[in-house]
Formats: sequence, structure tokens, C-alpha cells
Amino acid sequence: MKILQLCNRIPFPLADGGAIAMFAMTKSFADAGCEVDMLAINTKKHKVDVATLPAWFSQKTKLYAVEADTDVTALGAFLNLFSTASYNLVRFDIPAVHAKLKELLAQNKYDVIQLEGFFLSKYIPTIRSNSNALISMRAHNVEFLIWERMAAATASPLKKWYLNLLAKRLKKEELDILNKADCIIPISEVDQQSFKQLGAIVPMHVSTGGVDETLLEKQLPVSNELSLFHLAAMNWQPNVQAATWFLEKIWPLIHPKFPDLTLYLAGKDMPASFFQMQSNQIKVLGSVTDAHAFMNAKNIMIVPLLSGSGMRIKIVEGLALGKVIISTSIGAEGIACEDKKNILIADTAHDFAAAIELALKDKALCATLSKNAKELVKHTYTNSSIIKSLLAFYNALLISQKQDSSIAN
Repeated sequence: MKILQLCNRIPFPLADGGAIAMFAMTKSFADAGCEVDMLAINTKKHKVDVATLPAWFSQKTKLYAVEADTDVTALGAFLNLFSTASYNLVRFDIPAVHAKLKELLAQNKYDVIQLEGFFLSKYIPTIRSNSNALISMRAHNVEFLIWERMAAATASPLKKWYLNLLAKRLKKEELDILNKADCIIPISEVDQQSFKQLGAIVPMHVSTGGVDETLLEKQLPVSNELSLFHLAAMNWQPNVQAATWFLEKIWPLIHPKFPDLTLYLAGKDMPASFFQMQSNQIKVLGSVTDAHAFMNAKNIMIVPLLSGSGMRIKIVEGLALGKVIISTSIGAEGIACEDKKNILIADTAHDFAAAIELALKDKALCATLSKNAKELVKHTYTNSSIIKSLLAFYNALLISQKQDSSIAN
């Protein structure tokens, strides 16, 4: 099968869930015997020197990169207030990408063109005009839902109004494009149900984020330090909101009870305001070179998300490493985990603090959570099994497409 992945950024370095999810699928397609091309926007925000990409990246895919500035600007956001279009989608509608896409479609006969997210939906007409490939919309999130949830968790009336406006416009766009692809690939069962309720009638196949099987076997040194850690890309507003909520509402409840407990905040693009909160017990690190080694060297993983959609691949990685994880329901959404079986779920500040206290005191529970976490990943979230199921879905659609074409002729 020949596949073209259309990406809103080059998925490297593998430092956040989006990059990990995109490249995991690239690698899995290639490992399954597919020929994979990637057309990616080399954005100003996530700019990558293609010449510095590791050899294994080019071995898995043929990359075509188009440089463009998709950054949010104050002027762009202001002018968009006088438009009915979603600023989120407008930023990724780039003439140079349309031109490169046409060139690739003229030179190659693809079986499947997989769009990595709804922000790339503006390229569907170009594909329809220049190819008979199956168009797949991989839905990393229900995008408008993220903004609705952020608005609901925001106290500022002006900010709440603006976030609701973004959500309303994005929802209109998502509803408009929902059935324009040939199929939708939600990242969770929860998202699939949302798309059905919104009116999706095209075929759908849930393809969750997963991990390489080798992660389950990875033996890393574990520290005995009493610690919590939050690891997330801090250029995504729901993660900033989560860390802020934890520091303001939860840390004051737990720190007096455990004065030796250290909190580590890590992730790329860490805002300067967090570095200003450094103390003896709050360590703000920014980017880390080896995420798995960092995770293993800490005790308890926290995911205090109040907004978001889709699935947190970092939780799946944490489960694979056997970490004790405490998350809100929204943070754990889309993952088949169960409270007090393989994870701890807490949705209020007091419940989150209580869950931390439980994890710090009950070593037997932690051992059970760790064992069950690894078992869950082994049976549900390995990349090889996920991609095998997705390719079977694509093959069935391609066969149906050919049959329909034969009947029409």
C-alpha cells in the first residue's frame, strides 16, 4: 500500500504527543511493509533543519517539507474577529503546500492519503481534483471541544468570551467538513461517539495512540526520591492551564503534609512564568533529552488536565513504564484505564491531593497499579497491533471503492 501522510508540522523531535502520534504511525506503516511519503509544513514554531533529521527518520519515509509561518499573531487574531472563518484552519491553508501537493499527486499514485488532523481539511479539494486516492481524516481531537472546555474552566469574562467564539467557529468548520473525507480515524471511542452525534456518516475506525513493544521491556534506573512530575508540551494551552491549576489549587494542599516531596515540571516551550516559581521543592526543567529516563527517575506522574480532547500518549507511555499515574477524567479520556486498577482518577483539587497522599502511603496499591498498567498496554496499546487493524480497515475500503467504481463503469 502506498500512503501519503499530510502533516501540519514535521513530527520531530519526538517531544510531544502530536509528534509522537504522527511518527509512530509513519514508522508502523513502514514496518508493516507500506511505502510512506510525508508532506509536512515546516512551521516557524516547530522549524526543523531537515538535514539534521536522524537516519532512521529518512529510512521510514520520504519527506517533502514546505516552509511556512503558521504562528498565531495578535494582528491575525484581531482581524479574524471580523471574519466568520476559523483562525485555526485559515493559518494552515497555504498556497505553497497546495502546489507541492499537486506536484506529488501528479508524480505518484497513492492508495491512501491520510490527513493528520482537521486543520488540514482545506487540502481535500486539491486532492479530489488531482487523485482518486482514499482520503482519510485522522482526528487527533474533537478540536472545538478543547476550546469549549478551556472556556468553561476560565474565570476571565473576556477570555471566556473569546474562547467560546473560537470554539463556535471551529465547531461550524468541523461540522462542515465532517463527511468530506472518505473516512475518519478517531483516536478514541469517546471521540468516535462525538463525531457520530455531530452527524458523521462516513466509515470510522478508532486507531488509538500506542507505543513500541520495546518500551514494555525497557529497564531504566528508578530513583528512591519522593517526587511528582508533570511532563507535557507547554506550547499547548490545556497543558499550561493544567500545570497552573495544580500549582495554585493542589500543591498548597499536599506540600504541607509532605514537605520533602519534590515537584518536577518538564516539557518543551516552558513559559517563563513557571521558571519564576522555582523553589527547593519545585523544580522547573523545561525540555528533557530523554523523556523515558526522566519519567522513570520520578515516582508519580500527574496529569491534571481540565480541558482537551483525543488521547494523551504520554499517559500510555507512563503506563508502559509501569508508572503510578494520577489524572483527571479528561486527562485519561480515550484510554481504557480504570480508577484504582491501573491509574488513579481525581477531578477536584481535594480529590487530587488525596490521591497523591494515597499513592505516597500505600506501596502495595502502587505495585498493583504498576503491574496492571503494563498489562493494559501489552494487550491494548502496542503499535504493531494498532496498525494491523487500521490497514485491514483501509484495505476493506479500497476494495469497496474499486467495486463501486466497476459498477459505475
